[in-house]
Amino acid sequence: MSLTTSAKYVRFVLSSSRYAIIADFITVFGVMMGVLLSNIPLVASLVLLSLCVVQLIGSEILIKPLYGDVVFGTEQELHTENKKYKVKKIFFSARSIALIIVCDGDKLILWRDSITERDYRRLICFLRGSYD
Repeated sequence: MSLTTSAKYVRFVLSSSRYAIIADFITVFGVMMGVLLSNIPLVASLVLLSLCVVQLIGSEILIKPLYGDVVFGTEQELHTENKKYKVKKIFFSARSIALIIVCDGDKLILWRDSITERDYRRLICFLRGSYD
């Protein structure tokens, strides 16, 4: 067995992701264009647009990205700098862009460009061995 698959945990420091910034921009821009191009009167459109932006920023509509110090354990645990999660499922289907992690009450996303390519491959090997 290799060292990667027999490890008890893996620790990474994740940086901010360009993919996350682009995804947030596209979501906000799409909502904004949908409201502005609709047949709703302008004053009502501006009120609806401000409510949509507040809802997007303050709610769980967008999946929270992982960043900072992150530790994945073999007991299906995920530790971030300020919270501990129990991982229920990891979706590998979009692994060329990101990993979607479903925890108890949250959904998290680990963007591929937030860590080095070598560390991302190591993480995929660890998660496939520990979470399948």
